[in-house]
Amino acid sequence: VLITKLRSANTVETRQYRKAAKALLVLIPLFGITYLVVLAGPSESGVMSNMFAVVRALLLSTQGFAVSLFYCFLNSEVRNTLRHHISTWRDERNIQLNQSRR
Repeated sequence: VLITKLRSANTVETRQYRKAAKALLVLIPLFGITYLVVLAGPSESGVMSNMFAVVRALLLSTQGFAVSLFYCFLNSEVRNTLRHHISTWRDERNIQLNQSRR
């Protein structure tokens, strides 16, 4: 019953809640699994410890890239704004080139 009522309510506020819930469902595994792996590392030194350190460093360093990829570069609002900015820049550049040729 709750799910059907939530689906029937299609206001701006409910859409924002849905977007926030989707973002949370992506971010929890992204950050949580990495930190669980970090906590469960080997305690003795050796080849496995060095390999684990490299894997841990890769996982921790790529978190920011993954977040920026999903929420900035693949975001439709950001892409549309960039397209608009680039097309405006091209138009201004073309106008300046045409004026200088005259």
